[in-house]
Amino acid sequence: MGSFWGYIAKGVNPETGDMIYQMADPEAGLQTSDMAIIGNATPKFSYGMTSDFSYKNFNFSFFLQGVQGNDILNATRIYTEGMWEPRNQSVAVLNRWTVDNNNSTMPRPDLNNTDDNYNSQISSRFVEKGSYLRVKSMTLAYTLPKQVLEKWKLNKVRFYVTGENLLTFTKYSGLDPEVSMYGGTNQQTVSSNMAPGIDFGTSPQARTFIVGLNLTF
Repeated sequence: MGSFWGYIAKGVNPETGDMIYQMADPEAGLQTSDMAIIGNATPKFSYGMTSDFSYKNFNFSFFLQGVQGNDILNATRIYTEGMWEPRNQSVAVLNRWTVDNNNSTMPRPDLNNTDDNYNSQISSRFVEKGSYLRVKSMTLAYTLPKQVLEKWKLNKVRFYVTGENLLTFTKYSGLDPEVSMYGGTNQQTVSSNMAPGIDFGTSPQARTFIVGLNLTF
């Protein structure tokens, strides 16, 4: 459950610029039987931490969350690094294989416009570590002293500012390691109504700031 199925990438052929995949029989070429488990979206563990500090009339609280030990299939890169369709590409393809750059880990372009493009097979090339630690929320508040409130006949006045999704620490190259589930079908083996851990153009979590006022009469 949660495993990614694809080919095991072994690098780029320095002579041809094409991907090298692990094959049982190289003479027979790449076969579906060469596919294997290339990653798993299930984290080894998830964790979180909340804390609350108060000093006089000030209050500070935060919430951290994270996961550890999961993989992400960065399917977005299949299109932004595939070089198999006439569409915008990532800056990573500037380091693609050429005759003068034959030690590159990025294969050559192959604009054949087919779904079975050899160099863009779903493979371990697109699997990345998905562990992350995120500052999910942080709030700083100030409550007016009671002696001030007595003049206004109020029980409590609290000013606060809250930030959400402020910082994320991760080695994942995509926009957001907290990927949503991918639904639908994609090229080759990605055919599932619910496939966790697959980043196919997932929109990142929005960073938001809220300024508020609580009044208690």
